[in-house]
Amino acid sequence: MGVLENRFRDNVLFSTVDGIINWSRKSALWPETFGIACCAIEMIAAGCSRYDLDRFGVVFRSSPRQSDLMIIAGTVTKKFAPIIRRLAREIDATLASFIRGMGTVCLILGTYYAIALMLVGLNFGLVVGLVAGLVTFIPYLGALTGGALAIGLALFQFWGDWVSIGLVAGIFALGQVVEGNVLTPQLVGNSVGLHPVWLLLALAVFGALFGFVGMLVAVPVAAAIGVLARFAVNQYLDSRLYKGTEDRDAS
Repeated sequence: MGVLENRFRDNVLFSTVDGIINWSRKSALWPETFGIACCAIEMIAAGCSRYDLDRFGVVFRSSPRQSDLMIIAGTVTKKFAPIIRRLAREIDATLASFIRGMGTVCLILGTYYAIALMLVGLNFGLVVGLVAGLVTFIPYLGALTGGALAIGLALFQFWGDWVSIGLVAGIFALGQVVEGNVLTPQLVGNSVGLHPVWLLLALAVFGALFGFVGMLVAVPVAAAIGVLARFAVNQYLDSRLYKGTEDRDAS
């Protein structure tokens, strides 16, 4: 790079803030943040509208798989390195589990939609079902897109046969109910280590705050927060504040 110098082992790089900003000006930079002190507040402010690091190509990400580097905001010593690596591995594994869980949901719903639409007799029912199952990866979009497409085709094909049109609409309504109340909480929630209640809460909160984009990133962000929260709880349970001085002296 020329800017990032003093390469340490395990691919740890050290540089100045000006060097990273100049590097980001030459090419888009997607950092993963790790705030451990009050410096994290300054980093948050740098990403907000007043300073707007997006104009330099800096886009903060929550997944190591989508990041070019990890920016640690705070005082760091060598003893933090194993913890940071462990948390990064856990977040990476959790997000990978999320991908597998959503893939399973897409496969189940795609198969259900395709078979149900073909049994009703809808033309191109197989294609519509597979498309609806594929876009189920984005919450609610699969049922809305597939339902609108299927009902539109049903209106042309079954015009006047309101029972068949109602069956097509009912197929997607049932799929939406099963996805929201059974498949996503059980398969995705279990795979990322989140209780179904927390999963539904994350979807509701992020959807209310950030709209469609919030619903799209709700589960991955909640999963990453869950990893950090479990780590914080374990640290507290192992601390002197929780165990007291007598237990620490006895051990």
